[in-house]
Amino acid sequence: MIKTFRTITALGLLSLAACAPATETGTQLREIISAERGTYKEAKCEIPEKLVGQSHTILNTMRFDVPIRVIFPGDAVTTDHVANRLNFKLNSKGVIKEITCG
Repeated sequence: MIKTFRTITALGLLSLAACAPATETGTQLREIISAERGTYKEAKCEIPEKLVGQSHTILNTMRFDVPIRVIFPGDAVTTDHVANRLNFKLNSKGVIKEITCG
């Protein structure tokens, strides 16, 4: 009974979401998902060189229109390539030492 109620509720919410008008945020989200799947043709990656040498905490104050990944020393990372993703590679003190795309 509870499982059926959850299913009906989920379907109702999905139906409402499908009727929602397109928004700028929705468009950006679709572009990010497409880039992550490797299907976005216009994936752009502009490296913000001015951030090299700064503390990684500065990233908390910024907004990015592309996916980002912060990589600490020793972190395990996936090998997938996302054309427009910014990778912030940090040193042991948390300072951005390198920024790459992918």
